[in-house]
Amino acid sequence: MKFLEGSPEPIAHAAIDGADKVVHVFNARMMAEQYATAGGYKIEAVFRGVPPHTKAAQDVLIERWRQTSLESFSYQHDDKHENGELAKAGIAYALAADSHAFGSGLVRGHPSIWPWSARWWKPDTVRRMLVKACALLLAEIERLDRKVERDAAARVPA
Repeated sequence: MKFLEGSPEPIAHAAIDGADKVVHVFNARMMAEQYATAGGYKIEAVFRGVPPHTKAAQDVLIERWRQTSLESFSYQHDDKHENGELAKAGIAYALAADSHAFGSGLVRGHPSIWPWSARWWKPDTVRRMLVKACALLLAEIERLDRKVERDAAARVPA
């Protein structure tokens, strides 16, 4: 994909694992292109006329990138979760973060809404769980968008 003349130079970001160790460094343009292409948006919108992302927004996008790239949860994998599992997982992390921050302290076990086996439940700090929650909710939105595109394509006469 071609960038507009005069687009800002790419900014390097680092994906951080739960232990705050750098796992992989990647290029912001590469990440932006992945999201722009997947979402059907023009890449120029990422660099022109859009305010810079906050650290929180960057961390959510980095976590989403980590899920698809380092954890190998591809879009095809996500598309198999047709019963709201991605949203439920995001809600579970948000509930756990709320409980941890304002309630019982340490997170013991996963909330009952958690859609998968306990081995996939990985509680962390309040902020990290909120980042995971947002990234999983973003994954659900992306899945829904892809479904709308597939359904529309299926209706187009050949």
